[in-house]
Amino acid sequence: GTGRVSWTAFLRFYGQLLDAIPRPLEEKVHLVKSKSIALSNSVENALVLGGFHLITSVEHVQQLLESRFSGSEDEALKVLELDSNSTLSVPELLRCLERRLDLPQGTRIDLRCLRMVCSGLGFGDASTVQVC
Repeated sequence: GTGRVSWTAFLRFYGQLLDAIPRPLEEKVHLVKSKSIALSNSVENALVLGGFHLITSVEHVQQLLESRFSGSEDEALKVLELDSNSTLSVPELLRCLERRLDLPQGTRIDLRCLRMVCSGLGFGDASTVQVC
């Protein structure tokens, strides 16, 4: 497989690991809280240090697409190496776009934001994009 783990599977396995620790519930709660605080601090530090930027503005994504593809669907298909009968999941389209948009290092497009852009452009439903 891809080695990716869903959040549901991660939380289920993490819960099983916590159940296996022979400690009182209060200690387990403290352990989880301390780990989540440490993770939260790491994320905040990465954001402060410029290590990560998430584009969450629909308008910003639309501007990126228009500037990169000159407002042309044909140009977008050519750059994305898709044919006119392609069907992609929105996460697949997201990965494809992030590779082709020449975003600064550490910059990502929010998946929900891209779903809204696709929905506004009439590209299929919220889970797949029919390019035609």
